[in-house]
Amino acid sequence: MIPNPNGQGYVRADSVEDVQFSLPRQEARSRAEEIMALDPVEVAGNNMTKEQLKDVYSAIGSVEKDGKNVKFNISAFRKNYREGGLFAQIVPALKSIFEKSVFAFAEKDNLGGTVRKDGTIHKEHYNVDNFSNYVGKARINGNDYFVRVTVQEETSGVNGTHSFFVTNVSLYKNENGVENYITPSTVRGKIDINTISDAKLRQFFEYAGIFEGKSSEDVDYSLQGREQSSQPLSILDKAKSIASKIAGVV
Repeated sequence: MIPNPNGQGYVRADSVEDVQFSLPRQEARSRAEEIMALDPVEVAGNNMTKEQLKDVYSAIGSVEKDGKNVKFNISAFRKNYREGGLFAQIVPALKSIFEKSVFAFAEKDNLGGTVRKDGTIHKEHYNVDNFSNYVGKARINGNDYFVRVTVQEETSGVNGTHSFFVTNVSLYKNENGVENYITPSTVRGKIDINTISDAKLRQFFEYAGIFEGKSSEDVDYSLQGREQSSQPLSILDKAKSIASKIAGVV
């Protein structure tokens, strides 16, 4: 993985991993439609420094969600903060975004310890029983964004934020379904943040079968076809050599 030069966490330099969904597709569709219908939380732009945003984030403390007390872990802030990135813009509104979010799906840590195609290793979470993914919606400068909040549910019973992923809503409304999300475009040599979609969220929407003209039976959930598509990850492949130089990325 490499840091996104446009400031949205990390960009994967190899293929995306598949998500194994356990909930019935009808239930997934209901949740997906609820997510699509969310009213976005208006987010005012800010010019706060990292330390100021860190203080704002820390002040959130914990939020009650679906009967669970979810602590906003500072480690999740550190993982996602990039100067000028979308996450930095939504921090002051994170509490409201999460409170209004919809539970989408849960997943186990099935990838811990496995090796990615770029040679890096997935971090193992020995103390985590489950990862629950909630999706909210924010409006920044007139543009709507999905905010996926991943909550780690520890074996001790403690719940806390693990990560955040902010992506443009328009990426998930393309009537052709799933074909165009793999290769991000670039602007003046930088990855255009508004062309990077959240692979897990898109897989969830595919599984739910909500794309126009696509039923759940029409979608290839294996991702094999996409990994071998005519639009490979060539733009990001050039960055693989950079990934090996980044210490501590897991």
